[in-house]
Amino acid sequence: MFEGVFLIFCFLIIGYFIKIAHKDYSDALIHFCIFVAFPALILEKLHPLKINISDLSIVPIAIFSIILGFFVGFLLSRALKLQRASSAVVIMACGLGNTSFVGFPFVEALYGDEALAYALLFDQFGSFLALSIFGSIIAAWGAGERSNAKSLAKNLILFPPFIAILLSLALKPFELADFVMIGAGKLSATLLPLVSIAVGMKIELKHIKENITATTAVLVVKMGVVPLAVLAVLPPFGLASKVALIEAAMPPMVMVAVFAVRYGLDEKLAVSCVALGIFASFAVVPLFYYLG
Repeated sequence: MFEGVFLIFCFLIIGYFIKIAHKDYSDALIHFCIFVAFPALILEKLHPLKINISDLSIVPIAIFSIILGFFVGFLLSRALKLQRASSAVVIMACGLGNTSFVGFPFVEALYGDEALAYALLFDQFGSFLALSIFGSIIAAWGAGERSNAKSLAKNLILFPPFIAILLSLALKPFELADFVMIGAGKLSATLLPLVSIAVGMKIELKHIKENITATTAVLVVKMGVVPLAVLAVLPPFGLASKVALIEAAMPPMVMVAVFAVRYGLDEKLAVSCVALGIFASFAVVPLFYYLG
């Protein structure tokens, strides 16, 4: 169950010690992930995805969990009286879960290969779509950039992962050449190690201690309040509902830390939420497995 999550932990440690021993290369790695690896992952996963109407029952649950997380995160940021740069991190961290890199290994271990189709739908049409559309908007707001409709639309349209989603959907009727999909697969395979190593380079133990109150509050919302709300409203969809509950309980997405660095937000808080959330998943996910 824990191999995939343990790999992320190892990558975080590798990044942390590379920074100590040599230099912090996280900015370059993060730019590569946003402009190359993340779009490649979307093309690889979304273009060949076969969508059955009956399987889409998990998508409304994903949307509900994300919107609820954003809303409670906004209220939490107000309660903590945070600055805008920190508020944006809290909102994203409460709404966006690590539904692929952490979620897939848990789902496969708990429910088998057949459950991965539901996890992929939750991830692609929930987490990744919300990250691509709302992540850049929330991050731009947190960075204090102009927030009129024109500037927000520009941030969204020019955001590489969003472009990748549009291209993947537009090209669905066509069969892409093998070298295109193979190339996308090789580039997307770099996302997990590189983004985790980049986040590891940002880890500072003293910053985790400084942000422990806000970090704990975020994890309580993301890994407690949100999945409990999902559990309360889950329809009887069998395996789809079970997978949705596990995915809703995922820790904050690694890309939240990437966005924090990219937009000049509170990266210390973002990294703390991501790192501690991964550790917390070892206890939280089995709990919701039994509750489901």
